[in-house]
Amino acid sequence: MFSKLTLIFLSIFFTSLSGVADSLQWISSPSFQSLGNKTFQMTAKAAVDRSLIQVSTVALDYNHYVADGVPTVLESHIVTQNENKMIVWFSTSVHGISSKYYLEVTIGVLSIVDINEVPGQLISWKLVNADPSWPYPSDNSLKDLNGSLSLQSSGQKTIITYNLVMRPNSSLPDFMIKLGLQGEAINEAKFLFGIMAQ
Repeated sequence: MFSKLTLIFLSIFFTSLSGVADSLQWISSPSFQSLGNKTFQMTAKAAVDRSLIQVSTVALDYNHYVADGVPTVLESHIVTQNENKMIVWFSTSVHGISSKYYLEVTIGVLSIVDINEVPGQLISWKLVNADPSWPYPSDNSLKDLNGSLSLQSSGQKTIITYNLVMRPNSSLPDFMIKLGLQGEAINEAKFLFGIMAQ
């Protein structure tokens, strides 16, 4: 028998999920594929009922990824930051494999084809070697990690296009790496889109 407090919590929880579902419309649901040579790509695209500024603020709030509950992220900190670039340190665990690494994140303007379109924002990132002056340890299980998040205003919505390419440091065959990574990578992409839609 559920207590009254439990029922109230469940009501709030499922109402929150419903709100996310209403404000997030998938254009292309998360897809994880092998590119060969132990390289894998994650792509996704969706429209959310939030302004570009609101989405960008959540996406770049790396200091709160753990508090937000982002899967696989054990710890994350913005190490350096200026107007359009930051260095972010991550500690992650994917399929039982822990990794600590630095990403260089660049915030730029999204190129447009149609002159009538409103310029969007392009957030891109790439794996970088640790600088001796940076405070956190680097123990990386990835040979490469890069990607982008493009944000484009469309009326009252923001169109989000997500692209991630990773190359794990592994001797396993591609199909086994994919089996290990695919589920967690897709779940994380869905979660990130969900918090950007809130």
